[in-house]
Amino acid sequence: MRIREESRTNTSVLDPTTGEQTEINERGPAVSPHEIELFHDKLLYLARGAAIVVFAGSLPRGVDADLYAVLVRDLLRADVITVIDTDGEPLRQAVRAEPDIVSPNVLEAEELVGHEFSSEDERSLAVREIASLGAREAIMTLPDGCFAQVLIDGQPRLKRARIEPREPIAKRGSGDAFLAGYLAARYEGRAPDHCLRFGVACGAESTGRFGAGQIEPREARRMMGDVELSTVEPAEVT
Repeated sequence: MRIREESRTNTSVLDPTTGEQTEINERGPAVSPHEIELFHDKLLYLARGAAIVVFAGSLPRGVDADLYAVLVRDLLRADVITVIDTDGEPLRQAVRAEPDIVSPNVLEAEELVGHEFSSEDERSLAVREIASLGAREAIMTLPDGCFAQVLIDGQPRLKRARIEPREPIAKRGSGDAFLAGYLAARYEGRAPDHCLRFGVACGAESTGRFGAGQIEPREARRMMGDVELSTVEPAEVT
């Protein structure tokens, strides 16, 4: 749907000699309460024919931080998979609304649980903690793959997916490419392990291309064979 103000444009500037990337993010539009109400109604209408609804990115300025949480709760009755990929207070509130999947990166996950991670054990504990906050499944993306607590036959299983990092051309959007690949495989009814492998392959493949989150699906499917996937025994809380 259209709103009164213009959408923002974000620009990434990449220095090819150093690999340094600079983000130039414009100030986003103001969205009125009436526009939020119209969006809410339209989303619930469109969700009748949807299988998956993804809430991603930061909220517009002035919008209540609980918007994603409100929408997730409303969609619980629509029998669609709800996915959250955001940060800060909107993420904190959305997780408590019990979405099907929450997918933060490391920094977003550290902010959510309130401390930094210094080891693989701490990352695995964090994924379990995030799931315990309300999400049915939690996936934390990493530069070399992800930690994920997913449901297999109705039971939570902790997984570590890893791929050898390639020399990146541009990293911007690799997390989005991961989530898109994971959800595309899930939409096709693939097994959880397949979904994680394809998601990690999509994220890795996208780093070798200019642009944000661009991938070549055929190459991503080829790279699935390079993804190491293992089941992790939950670390004990000390």
